[in-house]
Amino acid sequence: MEEFTNTLYHEVGHSVYQLAMDEGQRQRWYGLAMTAELLFNEAGADPVEHFAECYAKFVVHPRVCERATPAEFEFIRDELFDGMARGD
Repeated sequence: MEEFTNTLYHEVGHSVYQLAMDEGQRQRWYGLAMTAELLFNEAGADPVEHFAECYAKFVVHPRVCERATPAEFEFIRDELFDGMARGD
C-alpha cells in the first residue's frame, strides 16, 4: 500500500508542478533542485522528477522529507502548504 500511496502522490506532484505552481515558483524550484543532492530522484538529475518525489515524501512522510532534503521541504511547505506540514 505504501508504494501505491507514494506513486499516487508522485503523480499528483507532477500536476502540482505544472498546474498549481506559477512560473516564478518553478524557476525557484529549478534553482533549488540544481544545487540539491537529488536524494529522492530515481530518474537522474531532472528537477521535475525531483519535485514529484519530494512532493510525495512531503505528503506521505513529511519528517523524512524534512531530514533528507530540508531546503526542498521548506520550499514545498512554504510555497504550497501555507507554512504547514502534516504533524504540525
